[in-house]
Amino acid sequence: MAAPLFLLAVVTIATIVHNFASDFVWDKFDTEAVEKTFSSHIFWHAFSYIFPLLPLCFYLIGKGLDASSAMTFLTTILILLMALLSSGLSASSMSFLLKSNQRQRIDGEWHSSIADSTSKTSLRNGWIHNVVGIFITFLWWFTLYRFYRN
Repeated sequence: MAAPLFLLAVVTIATIVHNFASDFVWDKFDTEAVEKTFSSHIFWHAFSYIFPLLPLCFYLIGKGLDASSAMTFLTTILILLMALLSSGLSASSMSFLLKSNQRQRIDGEWHSSIADSTSKTSLRNGWIHNVVGIFITFLWWFTLYRFYRN
């Protein structure tokens, strides 16, 4: 079995790389050009890159303190939050990709499916990205199991 610290480091790095890749994959599916403000960039970058680091940081800080059990408990709570977040994200992405071949009725008019307006490569990249996201979700849940077990 993998050590909890190594497993936590691997899943944290995988999540950050996955979040970085999502900027490139899901931009192909935007039908409307949305102007992003500076504050929204700061929020989403902090949420995507700093939040996944928090469980690892708290675990490492807890190893150096006398109150390591409290920090381990906090780390476990943050791992649970990351597992729930990645589960919801994977489910949402799966739902979006499954509905991409269906035509949509908006305001009484039928619109073409998303698959008709995007390239096959973009759809394939979306599916690959979603499979990797599901794998990362399983890693978060396994990491939670390992921390709970210790």
